[in-house]
Amino acid sequence: MKMDNDEIICGCFNLTRQDIIDAVNNGAKSFEEVQEATEVGNACGQCVDEVKELVDELLANK
Repeated sequence: MKMDNDEIICGCFNLTRQDIIDAVNNGAKSFEEVQEATEVGNACGQCVDEVKELVDELLANK
């Protein structure tokens, strides 16, 4: 299933899947590094599991 990269993945910071992809493409090598680059998951935390899964998937494909 093709994901929409414009889909909001973190409502607190209005971050999209593309923002997470960009962070990995710009050198982030872990969820924590993506979090530092984007602030994802630093508010309510509801998106953390989904974002960790996405980051793992992106890193596996690098």
